[in-house]
Amino acid sequence: MSDNSRIPRTIDEFNKYLASSDKYQLDGTPTNFSRFGWSALNSSDWHDKKVYWADTLFPLYGDPMTSTTAVKGNVKLFIEDFHVFGNPLLNLAAASSVATHDDEVAMNFKIGRHEPTHRTTPFSEKLILGALAQGGGDIRFTGRTATDASRPSKPAGSDSMQLAFMFPGAGDTPVPVPPQPDPDKLPSPDSSKFTKEILTHASMIVHFGTDNQGKILIAAARWFNTNHPELAGRWSSLVALMIS
Repeated sequence: MSDNSRIPRTIDEFNKYLASSDKYQLDGTPTNFSRFGWSALNSSDWHDKKVYWADTLFPLYGDPMTSTTAVKGNVKLFIEDFHVFGNPLLNLAAASSVATHDDEVAMNFKIGRHEPTHRTTPFSEKLILGALAQGGGDIRFTGRTATDASRPSKPAGSDSMQLAFMFPGAGDTPVPVPPQPDPDKLPSPDSSKFTKEILTHASMIVHFGTDNQGKILIAAARWFNTNHPELAGRWSSLVALMIS
């Protein structure tokens, strides 16, 4: 199933899809999003985008008094951006071993049917990871390739970054001091001590919450394809920073 046929591009159909898909991904016990293989972060990002669309952007578009050329342009950009954000997550859902026919209908994907890829070898491009505290417990992560160091961007064939992060505890000695964590004194990002998240953009804010302010965060990332996790690249260098 093509990207275009999964997430509608016409404004009214997109509005209906975003409302119904958000409700569905949050429903269920366990939640449908967890069955899809999405993290709580992935789910909250989907929901936050739906809230912004429903409460702010779509009402501006629908009101003749506020439906300016700029607003119409922002609506089109939002839909395009949501395609980039949403399709890798739909790939995960379609690949889930517990995905059902009801899931297919509600989220508009086909189980096990993926977009073709011409890549057959793991990503060799180096990921240069940036992390910047934004305040309020938020951190912006950016990924760049060595060949496109001027701006966040993903290499050909990659639809996401896989982020691995941890908060060093009492058993992780010594606790690293930003900005130079010693990888020889920390577990590998592959280990279970690191939490894994899928970031569908090369620049994304992750919400760690005010409860984690003042804590040291260790993170790494690698280029990823949600259709073909076997193509995952090498982990970036570890970064460390304090959450503000």
